Amino acid sequence: MLGLSGVVLSLALVMRLCPKIPFSRLLNEQLIEKPLAWLATRQRVDLIYFTIVLIMLVAAGEMVVMLGSAELFFAHALDVTPYLHALAVSSVLVAVSRGNVALRTRQAKLSFWHVRELDVSASTFGKGAVRKRARANLIHNDDDPDPVLTIAA
Repeated sequence: MLGLSGVVLSLALVMRLCPKIPFSRLLNEQLIEKPLAWLATRQRVDLIYFTIVLIMLVAAGEMVVMLGSAELFFAHALDVTPYLHALAVSSVLVAVSRGNVALRTRQAKLSFWHVRELDVSASTFGKGAVRKRARANLIHNDDDPDPVLTIAA
């Protein structure tokens, strides 16, 4: 195992320190460009399946022995793939919705400061209608359809 690590490290050093020599370009093409081009043609579900198989092979290699054959091992990984795909999609959707809420909260805070500026300018120029409207915008309760600034105690 140590010898394999040494070979991989030496190949990585050749690729990193001498990128212009033909051997380094050949390594780059064979080890990086072709596998990435192949992965780019695959669908997302296939990539999740490959990732599950690799993780299971590294972390639970004894499962091949327990299941009896490699075909059952791969079928088990294929059975888990749709669930993890749904989990990944739902995680992305949750992240987008949380980002949307954070963006709306940030915009509300910015509009709060804008209202405060209107309040100061209204008191400076004596426009009471603008000041009353600005104060009315700051009052939120639970009956509002979108209580952005409401904090539940």
